Amino acid sequence: MQKSILFIIIILITFSLIQCSDKATENDDSLKLGEVFTLKFAQSVAIESENLSIRFTFVEEDSRCPANAYCFWPGMVEATIRVTKGSSDPINITLGLVDSVTQADEAHHLPIDTLGYRFTLIGITPYPQTSDPIELSEYSAILKVIRTPTTNTVVMPVTISDLPTDSIHIDGFDLDSVRIDGDMLTLTVRYGGGCRPHYFFLYMSPAAFMESNPVQADVYLRHVGNGDACMAYLKSTPSFDLRPIADLHQFVYGQLDSIIINVHEYNDNADPDTTINVVYTP
Repeated sequence: MQKSILFIIIILITFSLIQCSDKATENDDSLKLGEVFTLKFAQSVAIESENLSIRFTFVEEDSRCPANAYCFWPGMVEATIRVTKGSSDPINITLGLVDSVTQADEAHHLPIDTLGYRFTLIGITPYPQTSDPIELSEYSAILKVIRTPTTNTVVMPVTISDLPTDSIHIDGFDLDSVRIDGDMLTLTVRYGGGCRPHYFFLYMSPAAFMESNPVQADVYLRHVGNGDACMAYLKSTPSFDLRPIADLHQFVYGQLDSIIINVHEYNDNADPDTTINVVYTP
């Protein structure tokens, strides 16, 4: 009799452990909105409260500077995820990340807003140690999903540089307008594309002011079109933080004062490029 009772107790304990194990597995496969999570290549995860499913499907580009090399440009990495909302058809989203930034440096993450959410690539591993390509199966993507913020502009700081303009320019664009609000410079640009994500970076070059009253700074937009061969004429309004220019002025002149910002266009046609001048008062 005692052996029978003991046998039943063992069975009940074993069944209980199996149930706990199953629950832990279920929790590992789902997460809450706003959590930072990691997906291995070809792995999926669900945000059950939002009826969202996310799958890591591809690495479009990995031009990060290898650990054993010195690189002129910081490079980028792009990861594609497949997102399904409820019973809707899945969509593919390509997320970008500028090299050599920490997870806390939100300005260098290049999120995509769609379906009412902001999808951000926080990081991607492994980091390239040499110039040899990394096998797709070895990648893991660190991601975050939140609801689209009311103020959803991702603002990157201007980079102070002595690079020649032909090194800054990659893909052409038409410059429509320039606006300054506080320390934020917002450009309205137009360009061809429509099939791949486009990224914009702003450079002050040279890293010196032209003497006038007030002094002047030349800035150039770097447009990365990722080889987009589509012909739609698109508009974008990238914004940039001008405080690095103010900091340079403080260092050079010992005080803050107005600065004329010369924003230069870049296109491939025969017309002269447009330059728009705007006064920045830190």
